[in-house]
Amino acid sequence: MIVSLKQNKDFQRTYKKGSYKAGRFLVVYARENRHPYNRIGITTGKRFGNSVQRNRVKRLIRESYRLIDAEYKQGYDLVFMVRTVGKAAPQPKRKMKAVYVPTFSEIDYEVRKLSKGLKLL
Repeated sequence: MIVSLKQNKDFQRTYKKGSYKAGRFLVVYARENRHPYNRIGITTGKRFGNSVQRNRVKRLIRESYRLIDAEYKQGYDLVFMVRTVGKAAPQPKRKMKAVYVPTFSEIDYEVRKLSKGLKLL
């Protein structure tokens, strides 16, 4: 079961006092908490496409985390921040924003790589 970060103060505390690693698509912040389990939060800015694209990336990150949850050290707050990529996307239809949405394999690779960089795996 994945436990989510809900309150803004938890996100802010993780940003300010946690360590982080940045990749091409994601920035991962990690900070120890006082719980025997991990809590995760996922943020995407309004600049990252429309709501459909933002929610798709959130689902991909959540699924990638779920697949490797058993390998993670426990007792951390994790915040996955999605970065806007400058790669050209196909021309959008009318009001949609042209943003490159990474594939599951790209997200999964990056989640694993950054987690190893933070020594969480």
